[in-house]
Formats: sequence, structure tokens, C-alpha cells
Amino acid sequence: MQLSELLAMNISQASSKSCFVLFEAGLLDNKALRQVCELADGKMRTLFVHPQLEHLVAVGPWLIQIAQTDDTIPNILEQQGVLRGIIWSDLLLPQLAEQLSWGCVVQSPEKTGTLLRFYTPDALQHLALRNDLSWHPELFNGIESWYISTEKQRWKVLFLPRSNNAPPCVKQNIVILDNELWSALSGDHEVTALLKVWQQQPQSSHFPICSQRAIVRKALDKAKQAGLVLPIDKKIYALHYLSGGNQSIHSEAMSLALNNVINNKITLAEALLQENE
Repeated sequence: MQLSELLAMNISQASSKSCFVLFEAGLLDNKALRQVCELADGKMRTLFVHPQLEHLVAVGPWLIQIAQTDDTIPNILEQQGVLRGIIWSDLLLPQLAEQLSWGCVVQSPEKTGTLLRFYTPDALQHLALRNDLSWHPELFNGIESWYISTEKQRWKVLFLPRSNNAPPCVKQNIVILDNELWSALSGDHEVTALLKVWQQQPQSSHFPICSQRAIVRKALDKAKQAGLVLPIDKKIYALHYLSGGNQSIHSEAMSLALNNVINNKITLAEALLQENE
């Protein structure tokens, strides 16, 4: 769903729920940031409320309440590539901002505090599914729906299961990760390494930063589906996909090179060089 369709469909409906947009201020250029702050007219709250994050408030995540379908703030944020989420909730702006702030600093299984961009699609989907953990209702209760961006700057609703636990009598104000969730959020090292390489190429700038990790993971999955095993082979194949899409990996040269890799037990780099000779 396109952003304009999403906002028009939901804000225009008579509802007690309010619309909020979540964005990262540090990625906005100064002119756009000043414009957004002026338009928000005081309806902004930072998620970096932890005392140790005070020096990062200006570049961190913020929440803005959107009341009108013709509000230009969401479009500005999307065009700048900094819009991270669209939320409908019956909570007030200060309440929701404080609640979501708990996801910004999480505790690892080793009991160390870690700064987490929990609102990115990849991380958020892992967190939302862990409705068996005690912090789940503290982070997600009061949220009717949360929309996340996809690869093509479209928006889909986050699957947000009801928490299995009731909110604790005493607020914990901390998201404690178990080993499984910590491993998922830490990310695949292969994905991280390839993401760093791809982000140095101009093609990566065509995609929102928050979706780039998912795109890289998709590229590596395609390399595995092609039958490649060696890390260097998967990396080369994935970079071809990231640079040229399906047209690149389905080219005649790539098809011949893949057959050469499988039949002659050589690397993909060697096979591609032979095709180019």
C-alpha cells in the first residue's frame, strides 16, 4: 500500500485511535529537519529518553502525531528516506513515546546494555513475534496497528500477536533478550559484511536504509537457491543481483558460469572470467 492511500484510509475514519509516524532525525538534511519541526508544532517526542542517550537525541528516533490526511510531514519523511513506521494507537503522544523508548536500549543475555534500532522492519518483526516474553505487553500494548516499509517504498501491516503475559504490576522498563532473540537481532555476519560492501555502491541509495538488510538477505538467499556454497561465490552472485536485479543473475553469461562452477568445481569468479574471455 502506498503511503498516501494508507493515511487517507485510516485518518479519515472516525476512530479514537491516533496516527503517529516514527522517523530518524539524524538522517534528515538540516532544511528538511527544520521544516518538519515547524510543521509538527510541538507534537514531537524523542524516543531517546534514557539519560545516557541524551547526547544522541538530535540524531535519534522521534515520534510525531499526525491529525490530518493532508499533513505534509509523512511525505517529507518518506522522500528523505527516514520514515521508519506508521502507528495507530489509543495512547497519547507522551505515553507512546515513553513506551517505545524502552526498545531503544535492550539487555543482552550477558546482561549488558545495547543500543538497538528496534523499529527497523527486520528487528521489529523478530521482537513482535516474541509474545511469550514478559516485556512484550510493555512494548506493544495500546498499539492497534503498526505499518512497516517494504523494498519498493510500500507499506504493510506488522503481524503483532497478542501478548501471552499480562503487563507486570511493576514496570520493568527494559527489554531483556534471550539467546534466540539476541542471535536473531545480532544479525548474520555474512549479511552484515555484504551490506557494508553494497552500501558503498550507488545502487544502494535507491532503497530505504531500513530495508537494505532485508534486500541483502534476499540476495544471499538467491545465491543459495542457485546452488552456490562457497561464501565468496554467494557474495559475488548476490552483488550481481543487487547491482542488476534478476536480469543480471538470469543472463546467459551467469547461467553458463553457474554450470561451470557445478560441473568443473571452480569458483564463480573464475567461471565468469572464462565467460568474458
